[in-house]
Amino acid sequence: MIITHTGKFGDFCPSLIIPNYYYKQSNEKTTFILSKWFESVIGLKEFLMLQNFTEDVIFDPYMPDNFSAGGQPYKFIPQNMGDQIYYNLGIGGWPNKYLGEMYAEEYELSFDKDVQLKYIDENFPEELKNQKLYTHFYEDRWDRDRYKIAFTQLFPEQGFVAFDPQKPLLYNLNLAHYAAQTNFYPNGFSVLADICGINYTLINGSVNNTVYYLNH
Repeated sequence: MIITHTGKFGDFCPSLIIPNYYYKQSNEKTTFILSKWFESVIGLKEFLMLQNFTEDVIFDPYMPDNFSAGGQPYKFIPQNMGDQIYYNLGIGGWPNKYLGEMYAEEYELSFDKDVQLKYIDENFPEELKNQKLYTHFYEDRWDRDRYKIAFTQLFPEQGFVAFDPQKPLLYNLNLAHYAAQTNFYPNGFSVLADICGINYTLINGSVNNTVYYLNH
């Protein structure tokens, strides 16, 4: 199977329930063709290649025009496809259910929400465990007016440490996995942490949880 996605990261993660189904049912692996925007997500290819359902991860030169409702337009022809069949996954209408289900319904694909993603490092350094962690509130967020206080002002005197987006995904996922407490604003990393089954507190105010989160 070949699936494409144009972004952003939080919109992409729910799509993993689709390759999860086909690998479980028939050992069919998936090649992900992602717009070059995804190259900004450090360690994404390494994370995806760790999963049993992944055949390959390719970053295509295509870049969507805007991200007002996901990466739009999301339908594009990947380079060097020949006659291969592929599925352009993206937000084709107002989300009213889990995004992975919406993606599957457009092409009558199947999905399996029972996802067991690989990310845990059994040898993760002890000194990095049991921290109190949070994600930065970026001042250019589209929904910043929906919050009464900037997220970075909530925890500075309580021993919380911010995730570093310049670190690889697997590193940050293990920080979250072994953390004493984790707090998120809705963002792409929180969507991934959720589908990985990591415990966290969601500081909400801008999104419909059922669209992005399987476990919250």
